Amino acid sequence: AIYYDAIDHFSHGFMKFHPPKQSHISDEDFRMFSNVVTAGYLYHDEILGKLLEIAGDDVTVILMSDHGFHPDHLRPKGIPTEPAGPAVEHRDFGIFVVSGPGIKKDHILHGANLTDITPTILSLFGLPIGADMDGRPLLDIYEEPPTTEMIPSWEDVAGKDGQHPADRSISPGESKEALEQLIALGYIERPHADSNVAVAKCKCELDYNLARAYMDGGLHGQAIPLLVNLYNDFPLEFRFGLQLSNALKAMDRTDELEQLVNDLNSRWRVASRVAKARIREIAKLTKERKKQWQEMAELDQSNKGSEDHPRKLARVDPRGRPILFSDAEKSDIRKIRSVARGNPNTLDFLAATIAASKGEFEQALELLEKAETSKSRNAGFHYQLGNVYLGLNRIDDAERAYGKALEIDQNDPNSLMGLCRTNLEKGQPAKAKDFARQAVGLKFHFPLAHYYFGEAKLLTRDIEGAINSYRIALTQNPNFKQAHRRLAKIYSTSAPDPLLAKEHRLAARKLASEQHQYLDSIEKIELKPAKEMDYSAILPDLSGKNSGEFIRCLGQPKPIDLPEYAKLPIPVAEIVVVTGLPRSGTSMMMQMLVAGGLEPYTDGKRPADESNPKGYYESQAVKNLARVNNWVVDCQGKVVKVVAPLIAYLPQGLNYRIVLMNRELGEILDSQQKMLERLQRPGGDLSTEKFERIFQQQMQSARNLFKLHSIPCTEIAYSQAISQPHDVVSQICNFLTFNLNSEEMIASVDPTLYRQKRAE
Repeated sequence: AIYYDAIDHFSHGFMKFHPPKQSHISDEDFRMFSNVVTAGYLYHDEILGKLLEIAGDDVTVILMSDHGFHPDHLRPKGIPTEPAGPAVEHRDFGIFVVSGPGIKKDHILHGANLTDITPTILSLFGLPIGADMDGRPLLDIYEEPPTTEMIPSWEDVAGKDGQHPADRSISPGESKEALEQLIALGYIERPHADSNVAVAKCKCELDYNLARAYMDGGLHGQAIPLLVNLYNDFPLEFRFGLQLSNALKAMDRTDELEQLVNDLNSRWRVASRVAKARIREIAKLTKERKKQWQEMAELDQSNKGSEDHPRKLARVDPRGRPILFSDAEKSDIRKIRSVARGNPNTLDFLAATIAASKGEFEQALELLEKAETSKSRNAGFHYQLGNVYLGLNRIDDAERAYGKALEIDQNDPNSLMGLCRTNLEKGQPAKAKDFARQAVGLKFHFPLAHYYFGEAKLLTRDIEGAINSYRIALTQNPNFKQAHRRLAKIYSTSAPDPLLAKEHRLAARKLASEQHQYLDSIEKIELKPAKEMDYSAILPDLSGKNSGEFIRCLGQPKPIDLPEYAKLPIPVAEIVVVTGLPRSGTSMMMQMLVAGGLEPYTDGKRPADESNPKGYYESQAVKNLARVNNWVVDCQGKVVKVVAPLIAYLPQGLNYRIVLMNRELGEILDSQQKMLERLQRPGGDLSTEKFERIFQQQMQSARNLFKLHSIPCTEIAYSQAISQPHDVVSQICNFLTFNLNSEEMIASVDPTLYRQKRAE
């Protein structure tokens, strides 16, 4: 399996410049960058050609992507200011191409879904499919479809399954580079320097994604309390309020929905006023910085060629344009502009829904007409408009809105499903079937479309087809109570089966009961009034005071669950940390300190072996230090071994003293290789020179970190600890504040274990 991710990077960076030229793209940018995406595809096509040549004709090859990119008028002009915002540039449809022995030639496959890939690969290997898998094997690819077997779950099958062994994980360096890649692409924001703020933001996104998952599964009752908390805690993240409105609307909670829409209007009005004032401040700041930049550019020019003057004071981007703001400031400016714009059309939709549910149809239509005057070129806008018209029983208006969406995006499955619904309302089930068929053909994982496809089939007396569509809807969303009700009715009348009828009837009742019980248990929704919010303190001001801290809690930050050490007074007891590269003598130093009287922080799970006959003195918790570090507070008054690459993840605020082991890199590599041979493991596939360079960087990073945080550190040469233990023990005893038994420490050193010694 090979993953080429560069096309994704090319497209995120340059699809906006791809032909045809968009109106907001300058002629200069279009001339410079219009061929980048095409060149990226040509390059990958050459790679694919070479790969197929090497693979040969007797190999089955699958070429696939999980999504595409909009190359046309559907390319967005801007990116939403929220995590994963760049995904708006994606097109829902990827590709799936398969070629090989026994595979059909020039055959079009319909209804393939991402979840079908793994079952299909299993079928290619003649392996059974897990019954707990969401997808299905795409047997239509075969000239002669194989017989596939089922097992309950691959999770229950013993043996190797491709996961990393328990003692292996992605290195911190690789994790950091992967994180930087996501930050650079804009998928996530750079974690805040304050760990408490970073944790709060992380929890915010987790709760939001969980709420969205509940809503996708039809469990709106579970989503509501999560969204209420998010909406109250993060006043400028209007996406939380909009999703809360969708959940309330789905549960017919009109009173709370009206309260929410009024509150959203108030918040947007006040926040927009503050944001517009900030934009005026930014305009003044831009003029000032342009003037400063010009002065620096003139200075650069006057000192051109001078060796005693720094060059390029006036920074420019790759296109030669002045850099006036940092990346963090640019991000803040985008967010301020987003708040200033607001989203009045969405609020008009919601207000129209409320008015309709209260029987105020004239007001509802007035609000819809107001929203429609925006002449939006967004297909989703017109789809939502059609839904509101449909709710008002304005079938012709709904049909017109869905049609407008399809004029903008002819492959919009949502609007095709909308036209299916309008034709059902007009008593034209045959036309409704055609639209539903197109919708599920474009987007197979679409339970609502399968449900209405079933409705259309039922009206055309295709009972078996209807049952199949309802079953697919339930497979994709087991919480779809309307599909359960419809199947219960069919099995009671058209296709009698009392047991199945009872099963679906009970399932529908259970789902309805759970949802309402859950909602009834929710206390009355309380929203913080907009007038109590100090938006001037929440919006960034680019002064450095709160720049880059756009998402903040109201007033004082909301208390979060802090690590235990953060709740304690400043600790007095020291934590002795023995660190260094693996096989640099850290275990020997632990052995010496324990002999001297220090208590080790160890779980004893890793037994002594030929590589370390006297033991490792390790704790498994250290391996997970990058993810969980609240246990470090328990090391006070003890000594703990932490390898150098993990030092950066020790929590701040504790009282450390560092014993850093240093050993000749050649000896370290020899020792590591011997240990790998004893364990019968391959190790890393890098040259000796690259390993040495990486190890040097890791050691230097550790030293820099200690210096930066003023952490006391003493370095011990492994060879000296063996040859001159008296001197080394004296150095350690003078460095640490503990009363150690120096004689026992000296006696614990065993020179015979210095086995990979190189010549002086």
